[in-house]
Amino acid sequence: MSQYHYEYCWSEKAQLDIKKKIATLLINENLILVTGAGFSNNFNYPLWEKFLDDLKTFCHVKIDKNTLKFNGILNCLKYAQAIYDEADKNNFVNFVSESFDPCKCKKPIDDFYQTLILLGFCGFATLNYDHTLEIIIDNYVPGNRTEPINFCGSDREILIRNFLNNATKKENNFRYVLHLHGVYNAPSSIILTQSSYEKWYLNGSVTDLIRLVDTLEKELKNNPPLFGKVSEMKRRIQMMYSDNTLQSLHKKVIWTLFARYHLFFMGFSTDDTFFMNLLNVVINDFMLPKPPEHFVLASYDSIESEADEQKNEEINRKKEEICDKMLNRGIMPIFYPAKNHNYEQGLQEFILEIESLKTQVQSDKKEQSPLKKRKTSLHHDKTIDDITSFTMGLK
Repeated sequence: MSQYHYEYCWSEKAQLDIKKKIATLLINENLILVTGAGFSNNFNYPLWEKFLDDLKTFCHVKIDKNTLKFNGILNCLKYAQAIYDEADKNNFVNFVSESFDPCKCKKPIDDFYQTLILLGFCGFATLNYDHTLEIIIDNYVPGNRTEPINFCGSDREILIRNFLNNATKKENNFRYVLHLHGVYNAPSSIILTQSSYEKWYLNGSVTDLIRLVDTLEKELKNNPPLFGKVSEMKRRIQMMYSDNTLQSLHKKVIWTLFARYHLFFMGFSTDDTFFMNLLNVVINDFMLPKPPEHFVLASYDSIESEADEQKNEEINRKKEEICDKMLNRGIMPIFYPAKNHNYEQGLQEFILEIESLKTQVQSDKKEQSPLKKRKTSLHHDKTIDDITSFTMGLK
């Protein structure tokens, strides 16, 4: 018996089976690509911690970020909030806008990015503010002009409906990129600080009401009569509303994405505050499917010699740690090696492998006896109109 609890997920056979499933979902156009900071980092945009360090310097703010770390991991939302609270607000938003301007993007020059874009995703989304995905898509899809959807914008309801319709009907999959946390040219509405996260994810929810009452309880702990009244108020709120009442639009759309589609996360780290918070929203409200129906691409530093047992152990422990975090949040990790920390080369090899597996799966299907085509949608009994009407609060 293996000493690793999750080896059944990261063994060579298991990983090949997962990749074949990815290939099948791409063939059937039932997979949405969601990119994170690591993806845009390949195009000259900063990772979160460096960006916030530079923002702090630009705004002339003195903060010890080590006080905002837990188990060595920086809470980027709280770090950004601390900077925002002390900074000149104009300097803050101007730096955000300039940092993710398209003029800073290193244009794609490798053909494997074209292979990635044309793999067969039914939609594209990102937690980034930059337009890297739009630039790549328009660079490789002749005549296309991709429209960014600002999920934190005023017209988001109509545009999100369009995005979901396109993804479901598999029509013009390259038309939109959904920016879940806002866009660079509307920096005042992006999700970056703790307060902005709470505004978009918790505002108008039962969670938000309970938080306010909790604050009152703390303030009134030395006043027993009023403390008792506030505690009774909290009890009534919890009785009046279920956990799924008064939830924000942000949550509803994320629920829709996780319930209706299969998601493929690329460019994320388990240390990424924004990514982990997104997943925590889901696990707080969903009964997670087993096995997971969503995937995250995770890199590891490969070794030159299989005989290097110490390095092997380090790699296995890292895989085990990632599996523990992701599987408990309903996400299946897919591992790819990065030789000499060359993550872009490792990504290229992974994408080409998936393209090859697509060809293999299609060939295998042709050789098999005709079978009733299995729908891969998680809730194929519901139409997209049902889903979007619920999402937008129309039902």
